[in-house]
Amino acid sequence: LRAAFVPSANGRNITVSETGSLLDIAKILRTEFGNTYPFPKRELPKWLVWLVGPILDGSLTRQYISLNVGHPFRADNSKSIRELGMNYAPVSKAITDMFRTMVENGEIPAR
Repeated sequence: LRAAFVPSANGRNITVSETGSLLDIAKILRTEFGNTYPFPKRELPKWLVWLVGPILDGSLTRQYISLNVGHPFRADNSKSIRELGMNYAPVSKAITDMFRTMVENGEIPAR
């Protein structure tokens, strides 16, 4: 929203505080909620995803797996900080707040 209302906003901006993997998210949730929910603790090896992925999901090609699985996503938010004056809250707070809201709304069963 800020990019739409700041007159000096220019081009595209990455508006994320930090990047991480699904395992990073699971670790944050496990720290907050313990072992109450079945958060993953490890990831499948790339070779196994490459072998079985297309069988389980036809839209998941081996080429896509080769090019995307096992490569960490990195993003630079310095432009949004510099040009939009963005301040980011810790991602761990956003993740735990979202999960808690999903439990409260019944989208995830309470335990």
